[in-house]
Amino acid sequence: MFTGVNKKNLPFSYMILLLLVIIPETYGYCSAEPDTVRKMIPYTLPWDDMPVDLSFIYKSEKPAGKHGFLQVKGERFIFEDGTEGRFWGTNFNSAQNFPPHDQSEKIAKRLAKTGINIVRLHQMDAEWSMPNIFQFTRGENKPSTTGFDPESLDRLDYLICCLKKEGIYIFMDQLTYRRFKSGDGVGAADRLGDAAKPYSIFDRRLIELQKKFIYDLWTHINPYTKLMYKDEPAIALASVVNENELIAQSRNITIEPYRTEIERLFGEWAGKKGVKPIPGKIDLSKPNNTLLQFLVETQQEYYHEMTGYMRETGVRIPVNGTFNWGGAHLYSQMVTDFTNSNVNWGQYNLWQIKKFRNESMTGAANNMTSRLAFNRLAGKPYFISEWDNPWPNEWRAESSLLMAATGALQGWGGLCIHTYRYTLDEDVGMIANGFK
Repeated sequence: MFTGVNKKNLPFSYMILLLLVIIPETYGYCSAEPDTVRKMIPYTLPWDDMPVDLSFIYKSEKPAGKHGFLQVKGERFIFEDGTEGRFWGTNFNSAQNFPPHDQSEKIAKRLAKTGINIVRLHQMDAEWSMPNIFQFTRGENKPSTTGFDPESLDRLDYLICCLKKEGIYIFMDQLTYRRFKSGDGVGAADRLGDAAKPYSIFDRRLIELQKKFIYDLWTHINPYTKLMYKDEPAIALASVVNENELIAQSRNITIEPYRTEIERLFGEWAGKKGVKPIPGKIDLSKPNNTLLQFLVETQQEYYHEMTGYMRETGVRIPVNGTFNWGGAHLYSQMVTDFTNSNVNWGQYNLWQIKKFRNESMTGAANNMTSRLAFNRLAGKPYFISEWDNPWPNEWRAESSLLMAATGALQGWGGLCIHTYRYTLDEDVGMIANGFK
């Protein structure tokens, strides 16, 4: 996808060259049957360079942010100067958001050569990753998650600066895999999972902790760009929370004091609506229409509160809630600036179950594009924040062509493949898992 040049469609030759960043960068093995292994042709690329250079396409687009802040106009992303924003990108996961400075420079230039113009900074708060935004090494045992690690933040700052210089925009995630701790003043912290799903949508203490994260992040001054994040036009999009919703996940609300709290909130809501209260303990695993309406409105109120606080903090770019599951959950996204979806093709849990679906997407009726089409809301821009056809699927190369063509045809705002890289521990020139 493009910002400011050839706005409507991708040239076919350009999509072919994009395969260089999609196809696995090492030896691969692929088979439809577990007992039959067929070698693939070795395909290697340097981690710090590319044999082709498409950066000339965006030469006039550098640095990122030169068109002003991204805005929403109908179903399109439009920059302040009237330029339409359309994006083709990738994800940086967990530790990859905090590379050494020399790696940031090389990776930014490499991405620019492939024609990528946006990176989603994902899982920055993941406790299982080192470094993360709260902690740089495993050597210390921090009792809370209420402050950023200065070394992690410095590396993030420099990465953003390098991407901006190369004309690459930022999609900023916020709450993704944060593990709240007892030092945060959170009840039953040791029993809450990643992002305290779905309790973080309705519990006041968890919401206040998210607001502190928002304030600390967006008012932080990047010493390399001299701008607060909220004043940085190279940061183009943001999400409140990742893969966290109340409607389907309400059945998981079993931990106290949160179970009692959700029932109290339902009682208050029912009183305001003049709804007859449900006698006895509420069965959250089988919500009726009344309970479903409560869950939808509670989720919408959460989005209102979080995006409202971001606006008060000075964030002016488009913000969405979380990615779409469809149905009532999709309806709850109507209060956000844009909608986004995550989808993958085939089985990516290869190392656990020892098999995967080795199948072409273009030959399947229920492929990624059909799923994505039903998760779009009319009247709002649409962004695919995660998609992939994970290695070792033999048909992986076709997916970038199909997704780019579909996105161009349907007028999607952008797509980010999942993912560029997760960690910094292993050799930067190898594949760590199927998502790369």
